[in-house]
Amino acid sequence: MLEKNHEKPLAGHVDFFENILGESIVRIQSSLQGNHPCNALIGRVASEWTHFEHILDEIIWDLAHLPEETALCITGHIMGATPRFKMIASLGELVGVSEDLLKKTQKLKSQQYEVAEQRNRVHDPWFVVEERGAKNLPPLTTQLKSSGYFAISETEITKTLTEIRKFVTRAVDLQVEYRQQLYALRKNSPTGDLGSAGI
Repeated sequence: MLEKNHEKPLAGHVDFFENILGESIVRIQSSLQGNHPCNALIGRVASEWTHFEHILDEIIWDLAHLPEETALCITGHIMGATPRFKMIASLGELVGVSEDLLKKTQKLKSQQYEVAEQRNRVHDPWFVVEERGAKNLPPLTTQLKSSGYFAISETEITKTLTEIRKFVTRAVDLQVEYRQQLYALRKNSPTGDLGSAGI
């Protein structure tokens, strides 16, 4: 249960400086309050990306032909989408999926990097920065990155969320193709097993 004052910012600092006109400025930086609208969007970005990675996990499970409980012990320890794509490619080659499907997998892997980087920004510290002085500017929501503070809007976060959803849809389409090919390959195999590993 949240404490009574959960809406108050928990972290931040205050800077005093003069601008080029010699006016005194106070910059107040504070963490996002519990009811800040960006909090929900940041959480949705993280959640949607886990759906993307989960679909990749399910493709791995299908390729490895393992019970879900066993497969979870493997994919539960993979960090990020890229290692998942590598495992899909390796298993796909082993079981004999088409070169075309492997190329589609590689293409999706290559195209996801930019969105993955945007998604990774949910781990940055987020602040509201307010300057008071000669001109009381409206507060900005910012992220702290290695190169400094950057203003970010709800629209930008929503755009990242929209891009992630597109990748979720593409991953589902890829999963359908894998399942179709695996069904045909196993159906046509005399033993029902695929590849030299007998999966």
